[in-house]
Amino acid sequence: MLINFLATLGRGKTLSACENLGISVTIAPIVGPSRSQYYSWTVSTMPANDTEKQIQESFMNETPDKTNFTFLSNQLIAGYTYTFQADTYNDHRIFGKTYSINITVTDCLPPDFDIIGKINLLIS
Repeated sequence: MLINFLATLGRGKTLSACENLGISVTIAPIVGPSRSQYYSWTVSTMPANDTEKQIQESFMNETPDKTNFTFLSNQLIAGYTYTFQADTYNDHRIFGKTYSINITVTDCLPPDFDIIGKINLLIS
């Protein structure tokens, strides 16, 4: 079995606090039939923050679909690096493997835009 993490990030593993973050887990069986997989999520932060850890772990573990998450803008704290870790279990609740992804949250970045001006000249 192959498990892939997909995090929708615009700039590598860095995210602006003002952006949404989507994390999804996909399972691709290498050979044989697909089996049910169960996940238990843990979150760690750098710098360490037990309150933030508990908030995000509750969010991820209390969601019915533990394979797709959307963190809304400002749900994660700027200046923190988050490690999202999934422990996998099979349909008999036997531990499989651990997978993780690190994401650094930056301050809100200014939007990208161009200014196009129009000048009207009045000649009299």
